[in-house]
Amino acid sequence: MKTHIIKALTLLVILSFSAISLKAKEKKPLENQIIVGYAKNTDPKQIKSLEDKFKIKVIKKFKRIYAICYEIPVTQNIPELINLIQQEKIVKYAEKNGKIAKKS
Repeated sequence: MKTHIIKALTLLVILSFSAISLKAKEKKPLENQIIVGYAKNTDPKQIKSLEDKFKIKVIKKFKRIYAICYEIPVTQNIPELINLIQQEKIVKYAEKNGKIAKKS
């Protein structure tokens, strides 16, 4: 009986640590991320073309606000890239990804 309890607890601990380490791997650093907002009816082909042009990789799509979070190349200058992307006709806005301060 004791061995079953010990085995069950050991398995539970291993699974808990596995889940924690998987979550840690999923999170990407915000330093190399930007969010780009598009007009509501922007053609997906145009978006793909922009992604290829600037060599940016999709991390997450926000369907309700018509925006996409991208990972950018580490060697890229973020303010410069944002400025270039904002000049594209299909882009409503582009900004660095980061935490938003709470309003008091």
